[in-house]
Amino acid sequence: MKNLELIISIAATAVPLAGAVIGCVVKLIKSLRYGKEEHKRRAWAEFAQEAIGYVEALRGKANGELTGETKREIALNKVEAACVKNGIRFERDKVAELMESIVTLTKAVNARDKDKPETGWSFPPVPPNQG
Repeated sequence: MKNLELIISIAATAVPLAGAVIGCVVKLIKSLRYGKEEHKRRAWAEFAQEAIGYVEALRGKANGELTGETKREIALNKVEAACVKNGIRFERDKVAELMESIVTLTKAVNARDKDKPETGWSFPPVPPNQG
């Protein structure tokens, strides 16, 4: 009877302990995997920004004669070369999508006043502070 109680008490302690350990190991593996994915995405973004800047500099040398598709391919090839050099897996579709979002954001931020869409909002001029 004592042996049975000892076995039950050990099992009652070991099962929850094993569950907790397995749970911690799973969380650790997920965080390591997420960390690698995040590192890869950050590297892609950094390489893409550099490649876009490079292509824009080329555009100036080519007198604006590069098509959008040509600029995109040059930038993608530059990012791919940087990924190979740094041992990072290159996923062409995802990098192209990332580059497209960077270009769209840059265009929105750097838009000239005449290119910005009319919002319909107007604010009166702020009077100078008379103190």
